[in-house]
Amino acid sequence: MVKRTSIDRKGSRSDKSFRPKKRKPPLRPNQMESETTYTSSAAKKSSGQLHEVSYDPNFSYCILQFTAVFAAISDCVVCRTCGGDIKFLKSSSRGLGFKLNVFCTKCDDNIQSVPSSPLINTAYEINRRFTFAMRLLGKGLKAMQLFCGVMDLPSCIAKATFDPIMKNIEEASTVVAKASMKAAAAEEVQESANQDKLESSQNGIVVSGDSTWKKRGLSSFFGVATLIGYITGKVIDFVVKSKYCEACEDHEKQEGTTEYESWLESHQQDCEVNHTGSSGEMEADSAVEMFQRSLENYGIKYEYYIDDAETKTFSSIMNAQPYEDLEVKKKECAGHVHKQNNNESLNSKIWKIAPKCTPDSKRIVDVATNIAVCTFNDGAEALLRMERLLGITIGYEGYHYCLGTNANRLKHARIEATNATKEARASCRLERNKQQLFIEKEGVQYGAEMGD
Repeated sequence: MVKRTSIDRKGSRSDKSFRPKKRKPPLRPNQMESETTYTSSAAKKSSGQLHEVSYDPNFSYCILQFTAVFAAISDCVVCRTCGGDIKFLKSSSRGLGFKLNVFCTKCDDNIQSVPSSPLINTAYEINRRFTFAMRLLGKGLKAMQLFCGVMDLPSCIAKATFDPIMKNIEEASTVVAKASMKAAAAEEVQESANQDKLESSQNGIVVSGDSTWKKRGLSSFFGVATLIGYITGKVIDFVVKSKYCEACEDHEKQEGTTEYESWLESHQQDCEVNHTGSSGEMEADSAVEMFQRSLENYGIKYEYYIDDAETKTFSSIMNAQPYEDLEVKKKECAGHVHKQNNNESLNSKIWKIAPKCTPDSKRIVDVATNIAVCTFNDGAEALLRMERLLGITIGYEGYHYCLGTNANRLKHARIEATNATKEARASCRLERNKQQLFIEKEGVQYGAEMGD
């Protein structure tokens, strides 16, 4: 039997028995902005290392009044093909991103289309940048919508787009935070060895621990526990504990149905609840968790734990026995003020990014802690590393803002160190003066050969 053939539009023969594969339906606008593959790929390539960051000196953004600016340009230019008038039109608007179409009224043709911002695969970079910037300010989707409305900007992204963008930010900030803490742990080991505070046979270091909760009292859904190196003062590890999951709450009314059981099975790996005890137990449970993974994460042991004797954390660590050949020792918090200053500074950073007054998810607290830890350890340069993983173009203004912020940070640290040294010296002088006055008044009370 001879198969029938026909000529297609391009003049080539086609086989009637051949059935071409169906094309995938085009992505909807929200799907185009919900791109997540770039960050995942970039995170894998980073290998958990702290890389140097470069910038594009010719890249920057500005806000302009679209109609007035492009109407003025239209009056000054013509089509180079036919000499017709040129119009500038918007299309494919998604959030703050759009395509600028250069249109000739005489040719009745679209001469060129230019995206208003770089594209990260299918997503406009500006939407990811805007979400990241607002989160650094402690603001979420509602604040973004308010900002766009008051500034008379295009409609902000929808929640269906906001959530995937936050997922990207979580992944990028996690990679940078882990690399920062790994470097901080290595630095702590080196500094400990240099100061003879490290027993090389045990490879143990001294750490201080602290916890902070999103809500005061024992009813907080979220808590953050941290370990800070004794010498460097940098964060080595942290744990975010959560007793709340928004998705679980949304499906609570369906509990007991077959639909709920099916959903629950698929939800297990995404559930944000990782603590079932009281909020007060988060600190001890987190400390044990961090001690138990120190060898796996960094190949080191935490030999001494600085405790202010106000918590049961040390007892929990002792009961857990995290190391087979090393007993963790308690180190009294003689420098309690110094420890408190470090921890309070970190805690304030966390809750500025995820304010205590606003309801949030564990993802937001995770992101806030990642960003706070990175900037606490490494300064504003950590933000540039996150932007690089997010696919955000680093321009001149952003790069030099971070450099300036880091310079101010180091200057402030030097001033604080100088003031602390002055206070310590003044305290020593005061103590010596007191002793001298006592001796002058009472005489020497003891000394060599005084009993002879």
